[in-house]
Amino acid sequence: MEDRIIAIEEKLAHFEKYMGDLNESVLDLAQQIERMARDMARLDTRLTQLGEADDPGDPLDEKPPHY
Repeated sequence: MEDRIIAIEEKLAHFEKYMGDLNESVLDLAQQIERMARDMARLDTRLTQLGEADDPGDPLDEKPPHY
């Protein structure tokens, strides 16, 4: 009976270590996702600004390049 308890305690110790490592990985990924979301928001803002500054108008109003 004592051998079974020792085996269960060993498995529990490994499980707790594994869960700690997994939790750390999840937290790192969450930070990366937050950073990427901020970067995408900045890029979206920048693209919008560039689009507004360099708006060529209606492409049908443009003359072909050979004119």
